[in-house]
Amino acid sequence: MASNNDDSSSNFFTNDLDRNDSERDLYAILHISKDADTTTIQQAYRRLTLLYHPDKHTDSRNKQLAVDLFIQVKNAYDILNDPQKRAIYDVVGMKGLKAEGWEIITRTRTAREILDEYERLAKEREEKRFNQITNPNASIHATINLTDIFNQINSIDDNNNILPKIETTEFTVEQSIDIPLTRQDTATINAVATIRNGRGIGSLTTSFRRILSDLSWFRIDLTYGQRPYIGFHYFRRITQKLQANVHTTFSFIMSRKTLVTSGFIFSINYQLTHNLTSSLQWKTG
Repeated sequence: MASNNDDSSSNFFTNDLDRNDSERDLYAILHISKDADTTTIQQAYRRLTLLYHPDKHTDSRNKQLAVDLFIQVKNAYDILNDPQKRAIYDVVGMKGLKAEGWEIITRTRTAREILDEYERLAKEREEKRFNQITNPNASIHATINLTDIFNQINSIDDNNNILPKIETTEFTVEQSIDIPLTRQDTATINAVATIRNGRGIGSLTTSFRRILSDLSWFRIDLTYGQRPYIGFHYFRRITQKLQANVHTTFSFIMSRKTLVTSGFIFSINYQLTHNLTSSLQWKTG
């Protein structure tokens, strides 16, 4: 008889566990309807925790099944007994509860408001994921000539009341974005626009980088602008503190006759301390 009871109990637990896992319905886990009030939820929780409490079962298989069901009941109760969590679950489901960034709700929200909030959080997560993948970077640099200010400060002429002239001699805007192609390959687009002494220049660079190993990578740069060029860059980490760089470029000078000039840079960098690095560089061209 004991064996039949154990088999019956085991089948009961297994059926409950299978149903709860497949449906993922918190109301089904507690065996209550979706319009159940707080009192009904609490009563169901007390009844099921007594039924599934591991200490009430001696058979090892039943004990493990009881532990799994006990945990599911506890998790379902924690959500459905919390008005805010229950409202989110009813509208969006479990995926809504897993979303981060829910603001503290101090009043009852409508289903439409909860759905709008979830969509806002989902959009923020998507934008964050996109930024992590593309790694967009922007920078602005300005060179300002303040010579006239210091000249007036050092002037011995007390009657010099002319306002000092402040001149922006150079202004540069730079924007870059990464485009992951594979785990080893990344394309980068970089645009630079500069105004220097009233003249504007700009360039557009497309780079392709391949990670060869954990210690090295290779990159090709194609730049189009006032002076187009193609560059090849190889990086190798020799030790934890020692690394080498090889960079060669071919520039194209556009005139009546196209001229090609080349450049070559070989450098070795060694990290002396956390904040101090030494570099040895050989450059031609």
